[in-house]
Amino acid sequence: LREHAQQVAPALARCKQGMLHGDFNDENVLVDGEQMVGLLDFGDALRGAFVQDVAITIAYAVQHDRIPNLPLAAAIVRGYANRRAAAGRCPCSEEASGSVSYACQASHHD
Repeated sequence: LREHAQQVAPALARCKQGMLHGDFNDENVLVDGEQMVGLLDFGDALRGAFVQDVAITIAYAVQHDRIPNLPLAAAIVRGYANRRAAAGRCPCSEEASGSVSYACQASHHD
């Protein structure tokens, strides 16, 4: 807990903040073919660093694999980075730190 208070909390405070879904997984996403058309279950919604929703999404996406699916995790980070870049902000320089920064930067270099 001390490490979290000293290292993680200050890093998250520097990240871009907003409303988070908090439970972004395959059971809460509505799709039509390849298109996401909606989200369900906002019971875990809260305000926080956007990168926290990315981490939750990755955790759900890879939880069923015996071996961590790093290409899937990289694809999720790449999708996030592409959306942030389309909004005119690069998450690699703006908010990511530590392993998130590494994953984000790696996702830009296939």
